[in-house]
Amino acid sequence: MNNLINMNHLVTLDSREVALMVGKDHAHLMRDIRVYVEFLDGSENPKLDSLN
Repeated sequence: MNNLINMNHLVTLDSREVALMVGKDHAHLMRDIRVYVEFLDGSENPKLDSLN
């Protein structure tokens, strides 16, 4: 975890680093995250939005 990012007083981690940590391709991790967000109806939850 070398790339912790402080954005608006929130500590975040880049999804590419998370993919390395969990042993997934970045594209597969992003696909899985989108499935989770859809399942949780997170499209309206700002805590699940992209920081970009």
